[in-house]
Amino acid sequence: MMFKQGTLEQRDFDFSVPVENRTEEVGVAGINETDVWLQQLNSLKTVVNKWERIPNTVGQTLQYNVKAKNTPLLYAVSNLGTGGIKLEFADGNFANVPVGDYRLYYRESDNERFTMSPDDVGTTAIRIPYLNSKGVQYILTLTAQLQNAVNNSLPEETIAGIKERAPQSYYAQDRMITNQDYQTLPLAKNTNIAKLKVTNRTHAGHSRYIDITDPTSTFQTTNVLAEDGALFIQDTEIEPEKLIPRLSAIGEANKEVRIFVRGDKNVAYGEVLVLMGRIQSAGFERVALVAELPEDDA
Repeated sequence: MMFKQGTLEQRDFDFSVPVENRTEEVGVAGINETDVWLQQLNSLKTVVNKWERIPNTVGQTLQYNVKAKNTPLLYAVSNLGTGGIKLEFADGNFANVPVGDYRLYYRESDNERFTMSPDDVGTTAIRIPYLNSKGVQYILTLTAQLQNAVNNSLPEETIAGIKERAPQSYYAQDRMITNQDYQTLPLAKNTNIAKLKVTNRTHAGHSRYIDITDPTSTFQTTNVLAEDGALFIQDTEIEPEKLIPRLSAIGEANKEVRIFVRGDKNVAYGEVLVLMGRIQSAGFERVALVAELPEDDA
């Protein structure tokens, strides 16, 4: 037998006027959004239809659920935090717009941690009336008793608690989000990786239309001097007279940003030093030369 803490409450709605994308808020403290049932009633308040709950009522998910559940009587429930829940209905294209009388059942529970022992419950009798094949009414009595203590009642999660536990959940699901994820998970999955270094190059809210730079100002884009003397920032060629203004714009917030310079093997070493000197003259003190080992030594 399964049981849940709380009380089963109900609320009636009168949707006399059809409204597309209708929403109804149920502002009840302690409401549990996972235990919600919606029924359509007739004029005698008798149930005529039971509506199916789905994750959301927009986009392709709605269309899929209409086909999967083979019914247009669909709705969604969103959590309003401590303010209750919100019922969400469709626009009438793939799922029906609610019209008429409706009754919502929901579970209201205590937002606290507690333990229930067998002595707290004692013996509970459940009486179920029924009719036999001859139409004679009987009552079936079931006796239930708690055998073990129940201690899984928990209060709602705090924002601080979610922030603390969410990264641990990502690690458990093998999802890589931060640079720390990329530095630890591949090494755990593959023993052939000799060395791994990952740096955050972007951040939340970073525009896709500007160069991706390190928000910590620790690393910077590599500048490349090609064999023919052409200059590149990463894979983008840039005119020599625009190099310093471009770097200044990138490192405007922090002149201590590290800049790496890599030259083609056929470029004279003196030309690379001249380029590094120009960058340093612009105020960038952390300029480093990138060297690559020969293939035989790699």
